[in-house]
Order: sequence, then structure tokens, then C-alpha cells
Amino acid sequence: MNCSRGRALRGVLAALVLASALVPRAGGAQPTDNKARAEGKLTAAREDFARADYQSALGKIEEAAALFPSPKLHFNFGVVYAKLGRNVEALEAYQRFLAQAGPGDSTRRGEAERQIAELRERVATLVLVADTVAADVFVDGRLYGTTPLPRPMLVNPGSHQLVVQKAGLAVAYTDRIDARAGAEIRIDARLGPAPPPPPPLPPAKAPLGRGRILSLVLGGVGVAASGVGVAYGLIARSRANEASDACPNQCVGQGGVDQWNQAQQAGNISTAAFVVGAAGIASGLVLWLHAKPVAESGPQIGLGPGGLQVRGIW
Repeated sequence: MNCSRGRALRGVLAALVLASALVPRAGGAQPTDNKARAEGKLTAAREDFARADYQSALGKIEEAAALFPSPKLHFNFGVVYAKLGRNVEALEAYQRFLAQAGPGDSTRRGEAERQIAELRERVATLVLVADTVAADVFVDGRLYGTTPLPRPMLVNPGSHQLVVQKAGLAVAYTDRIDARAGAEIRIDARLGPAPPPPPPLPPAKAPLGRGRILSLVLGGVGVAASGVGVAYGLIARSRANEASDACPNQCVGQGGVDQWNQAQQAGNISTAAFVVGAAGIASGLVLWLHAKPVAESGPQIGLGPGGLQVRGIW
């Protein structure tokens, strides 16, 4: 801004803070004492501004706005924000001034329009288009509103973190944006679908109960006994073959007799084992068919798709 423009702006500010800013908003007048106190704050703000103490001037204008709100105070905020280098806030303040202060005072409106044109070259504009409505939009942790946004977002040049998220959607849209002064950046935000419901737990297996446990024991004994029968049957056959070789017609020695006796003993054991095995398997099968599992009676805990899951009957 050149010197003549700066002097003109300071003149506009001085006139505004002394009197014209204190125009009440629609809806009724504010108490007179609040207006007088607000004018005092604005006088102090003008003095701070003249000393280039812009932070103090901003605080005084904020106090005046709290005492006696006026749409025209947005012009003051714009001037001071610009001096503090807070270009986004200055631009937004000037825009609010033009939108709310009405058509009067063409000098200040013209100055606000000139300031807006200059400030747009110092900030970046983000135009967001999202595929989801009612999603929250954050830039650097600041909530700008929900989609669809009524207007573009203004940010200072530099790197910014954009997050668009909505409750119930599995994936939020995130983006790191490198904004340049004067640039307009279009962003297409696509959010992930809602997560599918977790699959149901598999049917719980009821405990076997004593009857079926006993049937399994009997069946196991029967299988083991049958295995013993097979083993001794093979031994009996082997011993019988050896005895036949030793005594092809008639045994005349004690050795051949012993071999025949051993073959007969092995055959007897094999037969007994087969009988026990068959009885065990048959008993286990009958008991399994007649026994009933115990009803589920307590909690069952397992790890499912959604985390720890508990089921049962109490």
C-alpha cells in the first residue's frame, strides 16, 4: 500500500471509530450507557492505532463490539487484522462489513472492496466439493462447517492439513495442501463407505455331557483292543507257520510242541482282544446315540471381527 492510500485508510478508520461505527444492529437499540462506553473504547483504539500498537487497538475494538455491537465495526477489524498480518481474518472481516453494513457510506464500502481485492492476492482459496453431505470439514484443526460449505475457505499461504469426516463412515478424507498466495485450489473429497456389520458368531457347541464322554472312552478302548487283536493274530500266524515247518507231520521233539503252544496262546489272545474291541465299539456307539449333550449354561468368550465377544445363557 502506498503512502497516500495509507493516509486515506487511517483517515477512514479515525472517522469510523469516533462515531459512525456505533450503529446498532436490527432488533432494537442498546442501552445508552453501553454506547457511550463503547465510544470510549473506540477512542482508545484510535489512539493505540496511531501509536502502531495494533494488538492493543484490536482488544479495544473487541471490547467495544461486546458492549455495543455494530455491523460497521467489521471494517475496523479488517483494518487492524491487516496491520497485524492476519490476512485471512482481515479479508473475512471486510466481507462481513460489505454483507451486513448496508449500502450507505460509499467511501468505506469502496475502501473495503479495494482491500478485499488486495487481500485475495495474499491468501489462498480452497473450493471443496465432497461426495457426502453433513460431513465436518477441518483445516489445521479448525472447523469450517459441514458439507456442502456455503462458501470457499480462505487460508494463509503454506502447508495445511485438511480433514473431512462424518460419524458412521469408515474412512475420512485427509489431504496435505500446499497453498500459494492468490491460488484457488479445488478439492474433491471422497469418503469411504460405512463399515459392514460384523459376521454373526458361529453357533456355540454344547458340552458333550458325561454319557457321550463315556461313549468316547468305550469306543477308544474298543479300537485299542481291536488293534491288539490284529497284532496277536499276526503273531499267531507266524508261530503256526514256524511250528508247521518244524513238525510237518507229527511233533517228535519238545521244541515243535512249544511252538504250537505259543501259536495257540497268541491266537487265543487275538480272539479275546477282538471280542473286547467289538464290545467296546458297539457299547460306545449305543451310548453316544442315546446320550444328549448338556445345554449351554454359561458365558463363552471369543475373539471376533469386532473385538472381544461374549455369548451364552444365564
